[in-house]
Amino acid sequence: MFVKIGLLLKDFIGNGQIVRTKKDILIRIPLGLLFCILLGIFPLIVAFVGAWLTKVFTGQECLNEGNCFWAAMPWLCLMTLPAAFVLCIIILIKSFRETYKLLKTNRYKHEA
Repeated sequence: MFVKIGLLLKDFIGNGQIVRTKKDILIRIPLGLLFCILLGIFPLIVAFVGAWLTKVFTGQECLNEGNCFWAAMPWLCLMTLPAAFVLCIIILIKSFRETYKLLKTNRYKHEA
């Protein structure tokens, strides 16, 4: 799975093309959107895991930002969520445009 995400990022950054075949419609678009969602909520995931590990190892609760660093970390989602939202919109628009081009060229190939 990590290899597919790496290839997706390489293709997206390298030549800017997400959809080359019909198989890419079912694989690359959902992987790209999943990557965007994970990017947006990554500080929240790290904060929950960190707070849980702090409780397990020290026995102290992470109740608020005043007594625990991990409780302050979800505020970073104020930066990552809008960036992930914009990236999702870009991927969707680009994917729809390339899918339309792919289906349009395949239609003309079958008629000839």
